[in-house]
Amino acid sequence: MPGYEPTPTYYLDLSWEMFGELARALALKVARDYDPDVVIGIARSGALPGAVVATIMDVDFY
Repeated sequence: MPGYEPTPTYYLDLSWEMFGELARALALKVARDYDPDVVIGIARSGALPGAVVATIMDVDFY
């Protein structure tokens, strides 16, 4: 496409340990601020974090 400049893509390289710590922190914040019955993960990039957060919170995951 003429004149099209792609947006730069940035990412954070995480270890599994760091991913676990971030998921735990998110689960604690959600549990403190809300009382959800389920966690819904968006398929594109939210399925894995959503499943982990739901497991930590002991609620259903969809």
